[in-house]
Amino acid sequence: MIKKITDKSFWSRVGKNARDMYKDMIFEKGKTAYGTKYLNGKYSADYRVAKASGKIKRSAAAYANKVVPVLVGDLQNDLDSFLKPLHDGVQFGYTTQGFKVKSLRDRFGKKGTLTSKDQPLPDKIVKYILKEYNKYIKKNSKNKTRHHRK
Repeated sequence: MIKKITDKSFWSRVGKNARDMYKDMIFEKGKTAYGTKYLNGKYSADYRVAKASGKIKRSAAAYANKVVPVLVGDLQNDLDSFLKPLHDGVQFGYTTQGFKVKSLRDRFGKKGTLTSKDQPLPDKIVKYILKEYNKYIKKNSKNKTRHHRK
């Protein structure tokens, strides 16, 4: 019989932290899931001018001069809205705006990838999850000592 190794509270905490790290890397630092600069750090001339001007309806002024996947903030809000801890893992992602994530990946390839099948999360976040999981296992595993009869 296999026992549950972790629980929802562990994955809730780790999932929230991983999602926050992901948001920071993607939307604040302008990185892709592969750890490279989003769109190689530059927009096309027309898009750069349009985004910086603030004339695009609902555009987020805080991101006007940053090369990040934020125009109006819908992707960020969608990511914030979904976190599902399970007893053996956690799910977070884009529940209603996934088509935009796919569109960026399809149009720009790796330089526009926020997540993909081969790289669902940046390596830094995967390492964080593994580190927390290892700490949890060490803390909660029972030390079994054998007692030998003479």
